[in-house]
Amino acid sequence: DKVEIRNGTVYVNDKEVFEPYVKNKDTFDMLPETVPEKSYFCLGDNRPNSQDGRFWGFVPRNFFRGPAVFRYWPLNRLGLIE
Repeated sequence: DKVEIRNGTVYVNDKEVFEPYVKNKDTFDMLPETVPEKSYFCLGDNRPNSQDGRFWGFVPRNFFRGPAVFRYWPLNRLGLIE
Protein backbone atom coordinates (compact mmCIF):
# COMPACT_ATOMS: atom_id res chain seq x y z
CA ASP A 1 0.00 0.00 0.00
CA LYS A 2 1.01 3.60 -0.58
CA VAL A 3 0.38 6.11 2.22
CA GLU A 4 0.48 9.89 1.88
CA ILE A 5 -0.63 12.88 3.97
CA ARG A 6 -1.70 16.12 2.29
CA ASN A 7 -2.71 19.10 4.42
CA GLY A 8 -3.38 16.75 7.35
CA THR A 9 -5.58 14.35 5.35
CA VAL A 10 -4.42 10.73 5.06
CA TYR A 11 -4.60 8.92 1.73
CA VAL A 12 -4.02 5.21 1.19
CA ASN A 13 -3.56 4.18 -2.43
CA ASP A 14 -4.78 7.67 -3.47
CA LYS A 15 -8.09 7.30 -1.57
CA GLU A 16 -8.92 9.59 1.35
CA VAL A 17 -9.18 7.77 4.69
CA PHE A 18 -12.37 8.55 6.65
CA GLU A 19 -11.22 9.36 10.21
CA PRO A 20 -14.16 10.63 12.31
CA TYR A 21 -12.21 9.88 15.51
CA VAL A 22 -9.53 12.49 14.70
CA LYS A 23 -10.65 15.67 16.45
CA ASN A 24 -7.48 17.75 16.12
CA LYS A 25 -6.12 17.67 12.59
CA ASP A 26 -2.94 19.47 11.70
CA THR A 27 -1.58 20.61 8.35
CA PHE A 28 1.21 18.05 8.21
CA ASP A 29 2.28 16.80 4.78
CA MET A 30 4.07 13.53 4.05
CA LEU A 31 5.22 12.52 0.60
CA PRO A 32 3.89 9.19 -0.70
CA GLU A 33 5.66 6.17 0.75
CA THR A 34 5.15 2.48 0.16
CA VAL A 35 4.48 0.52 3.34
CA PRO A 36 6.92 -2.40 3.41
CA GLU A 37 5.46 -5.90 3.37
CA LYS A 38 4.60 -7.20 6.85
CA SER A 39 4.72 -3.66 8.28
CA TYR A 40 2.21 -1.07 9.46
CA PHE A 41 2.00 2.72 9.38
CA CYS A 42 0.57 3.87 12.74
CA LEU A 43 -0.91 7.29 13.51
CA GLY A 44 -2.13 8.81 16.76
CA ASP A 45 -5.63 10.26 16.98
CA ASN A 46 -4.40 13.58 18.45
CA ARG A 47 -2.25 14.43 15.45
CA PRO A 48 -0.73 17.76 16.56
CA ASN A 49 0.61 16.06 19.72
CA SER A 50 1.36 12.53 18.48
CA GLN A 51 4.82 11.13 17.96
CA ASP A 52 3.78 8.42 15.55
CA GLY A 53 4.61 6.86 12.19
CA ARG A 54 5.12 10.28 10.63
CA PHE A 55 8.25 10.60 12.76
CA TRP A 56 9.24 7.01 13.60
CA GLY A 57 8.41 5.26 10.34
CA PHE A 58 6.86 1.87 9.78
CA VAL A 59 6.33 -0.77 12.47
CA PRO A 60 7.19 -4.39 11.62
CA ARG A 61 4.25 -6.77 12.15
CA ASN A 62 6.26 -8.91 14.59
CA PHE A 63 6.45 -5.93 17.00
CA PHE A 64 2.73 -6.40 17.74
CA ARG A 65 2.11 -8.98 20.46
CA GLY A 66 -1.69 -9.05 20.53
CA PRO A 67 -4.81 -6.90 20.55
CA ALA A 68 -5.13 -3.73 22.62
CA VAL A 69 -6.77 -4.66 25.91
CA PHE A 70 -6.41 -1.53 28.08
CA ARG A 71 -7.09 2.17 27.43
CA TYR A 72 -5.08 4.82 29.30
CA TRP A 73 -6.59 7.93 27.72
CA PRO A 74 -8.88 9.75 27.96
CA LEU A 75 -9.05 9.31 31.70
CA ASN A 76 -12.85 9.14 31.71
CA ARG A 77 -12.56 5.98 29.56
CA LEU A 78 -9.63 4.42 31.43
CA GLY A 79 -9.95 0.67 31.70
CA LEU A 80 -10.31 -2.58 29.81
CA ILE A 81 -11.30 -2.42 26.14
CA GLU A 82 -14.26 -4.62 25.33
